[in-house]
Amino acid sequence: MKKINIIKAAIFFILTVAISSCSSDDSSGSNGTTTGNYLPLATNNSWKYFNQNQSLINEIKIIGTDQFQGTAYYEFNDDSQADFNLRQWFAKKGATYFLKTGDTSLNESGITVNIKSYELPILKDDYDVNVFWTGRVSPKVTYSGNGQSGTLPFKVDYSGVNFFKGELTLNGTTYPNVIKTRLNITINANDQITNASEEYWYAENIGMIKIITNSNNSIEEKEIDSFILN
Repeated sequence: MKKINIIKAAIFFILTVAISSCSSDDSSGSNGTTTGNYLPLATNNSWKYFNQNQSLINEIKIIGTDQFQGTAYYEFNDDSQADFNLRQWFAKKGATYFLKTGDTSLNESGITVNIKSYELPILKDDYDVNVFWTGRVSPKVTYSGNGQSGTLPFKVDYSGVNFFKGELTLNGTTYPNVIKTRLNITINANDQITNASEEYWYAENIGMIKIITNSNNSIEEKEIDSFILN
């Protein structure tokens, strides 16, 4: 098994589940003072999205809570990622919203790849339009099997920006307060560089109403179909 195939498997996994530890965020500064609730977090909250690429409905549902370093994290299921058997959480600290993944493993031709937990800030609701936040996470990635073992150097650099704030109409529904956020990702895996980006559209007191991902020259677009908030 060549190391390049292990690297490709780990990159694919990270792009699929995160774009969306912990290997911690290296950026500094306050989490800010929130300006509203752009991702309501409560057990059994759910959002269903129409996936325009696959002509089907995907659901994100909050299934419980856990405490990490004294902060409540809300675990959710994303049925579009069911094959990965991955634990994921949302959290809000001040004006900053985080996506956290748990430790996970995947198997590639008899080689087991282990990726340690990490988290990324996916929204800062107090940031003005065109003000960037940046940082780096370095999840530990190891592999073993078929007489091979080792550690793969992984660095995930991100740059986020709110590129729109205001009223927006989507599919005939008007949302008075929406933030559109773009998150650009650069993965350096053993000096192999991969770039990706995501857009999240958040409506105040509702959550994500649109998601656009662009990785490996493949664009996927999801729009809100229905939601349940508790």
